[in-house]
Amino acid sequence: MRIALSAAALIAWSGCAMAQLYSIEEISTLGGTTSVGVAINSSGEVTGYTGPGALAPNSTQAFFYSSGVTQGLGTFGGDYSQGEGVNDSGQITGRAFFSDNTTYHAFLYSDGVMKDIGTLGGTSSEGTAINASGQITGYAYTANSGSFPFLYSDGSMTNIGPTIEGELGRSINKAGQIVTAGGFFYSNGALTNIGSLGGGDTYVANPSDMNGAGQITGYSAIAGTGNTPTHAFLYSNGVMTDIGPLDGQSTGNAISASGQITGWAYFGGTTPHAFLYSNGVMQDLGTLGGTESHGIGIDAYGQVVGNSATASGVTHAFMYSNGQTVDLNTLIDPNSPLAPYVTLNNASRVTNTGYILANGTDSRTGYFVSFVLTPNPTIPTVTPAIAGTLGENGWYVSATTLSWTITGYPTPTTSGCGTVSVPDTKGKTYTCTATNSSGSASGSVTMKKDTVPPQVTIKIPVKGKTYALNEKVLASYTCLDITSGVAACSGTVKDGAAVNTSTKGTKTFEVIGIDKAGNKTTDFVLYTVK
Repeated sequence: MRIALSAAALIAWSGCAMAQLYSIEEISTLGGTTSVGVAINSSGEVTGYTGPGALAPNSTQAFFYSSGVTQGLGTFGGDYSQGEGVNDSGQITGRAFFSDNTTYHAFLYSDGVMKDIGTLGGTSSEGTAINASGQITGYAYTANSGSFPFLYSDGSMTNIGPTIEGELGRSINKAGQIVTAGGFFYSNGALTNIGSLGGGDTYVANPSDMNGAGQITGYSAIAGTGNTPTHAFLYSNGVMTDIGPLDGQSTGNAISASGQITGWAYFGGTTPHAFLYSNGVMQDLGTLGGTESHGIGIDAYGQVVGNSATASGVTHAFMYSNGQTVDLNTLIDPNSPLAPYVTLNNASRVTNTGYILANGTDSRTGYFVSFVLTPNPTIPTVTPAIAGTLGENGWYVSATTLSWTITGYPTPTTSGCGTVSVPDTKGKTYTCTATNSSGSASGSVTMKKDTVPPQVTIKIPVKGKTYALNEKVLASYTCLDITSGVAACSGTVKDGAAVNTSTKGTKTFEVIGIDKAGNKTTDFVLYTVK
């Protein structure tokens, strides 16, 4: 897990994915020779397609995988169908063919029924993504044979891009906002071109290219280059930002709920490397020993999955977490029945609940299939994360935030684990408790904070007073600190000692107060000797 101390605490399914093992299940081919998972929801349910031969020779069939069971969804009478998106209610969209095997319509699969959601008056349509409310986007043909992006909501399909023929809706979030593959953003009935980085085209290639806040990633040509090279971008609040790198080409593939991005980029070399873009910085995630890698999926905690070449030249799935890029094959629980037979070549999605969608080979059949990896249950751990400036003796001396890193799968329920701004205090104890079906854990931390410097009071010499030459004047001053207490209070002379009146002129008397937290106050008065 990647933790930024200045951010709120993140609650994840694993404190360090490198120690987290996964059980693994294979998605059935339903009589074909391959299964391809396309989308996964927070419960680990998957849709995609199987084939060839799942329905007829060379055919494909949409499927719904749930709790270890793969169910074919059928078609509208033809030989082909494909699942493209699944929401947390298990509703699915995609496309299914009619008996002519030429015409296809977008569908909504819900409660065991595949529903034809129609077209925009033409022959064909396809659903590409579905949100939590069952709203769907994709593309559909009109009566004049042009295809346009659509929004399907409350049983009705609406053309959202009558001026952008050939576009398709690529992603739809919980707010019903849509981004098209060519970089148009639909929100509240309005269609906006998100622009470019100064060059030609902008592309949004994956269903995970937009998050719930309407932030978007993809790739766009930079100024003066036509359509190559391209740079990955972050589109947020109407502004497109080039996220680099400055010395090569890059592509944004997925964006998390917190606006972190993964994809691939050239970091001064000749081959692409997976990256994590976070807090304005693009980080090279390296490889598994080979020449290149690609980041494809990212969760809310900055954990990345994708594929990478190994030192032997083969491609394996990887996972990046907690500063490490690791071969996902090494994280398969050896006690899983499939473990001896599976080689994972690519991972395309990681959910915020810990499930990973990957594909690879089953050596028993030689088939290239998809797999769902489920994190093994782990007892929670609780770790404080403190953002602030530490002074002396364990005291914090600046604005200080306390958050907690919570680990464990299933995701623990928590108590007392919210992020707090710590007030000035002589010592306040905060406790966080996390519990799941594997057990519980608590963590406590006592915070001491003092941001107020000591108060210095100089009574004698009196500010602005005139004393006679060689007059006997005894210094009188105090330092006060009500939180951490005074560590030192020193003046030009000691308190009670004689003040300098041995020469004429204007004199300075200074007092320095330091508290136990390290805060310092310097004060002075001017007096005159005549």
